[in-house]
Amino acid sequence: MTVTPLGGLRAATALTVSRAPGGMTAVFSKTGFAAPGNGSAALTFIGSAAAKAGTSAVTVTASGTSNGISYKATQVISLVLR
Repeated sequence: MTVTPLGGLRAATALTVSRAPGGMTAVFSKTGFAAPGNGSAALTFIGSAAAKAGTSAVTVTASGTSNGISYKATQVISLVLR
């Protein structure tokens, strides 16, 4: 995942993942970026024996606060387990 702040935003950015399917753990190579908030991180999914085949919508979010204003960018990705 690559984060590039736009519109004058210059603040630390946090990365989060939600709605990972049961039996799967999502891990970023970095959990965020110091100000000005840009950078790249790899997202890896680790499965256990409890993971079941199917397709899941996983939400990836980059968020932070700049000059007292909160911002958030969200992307939904499809994770297919076979």
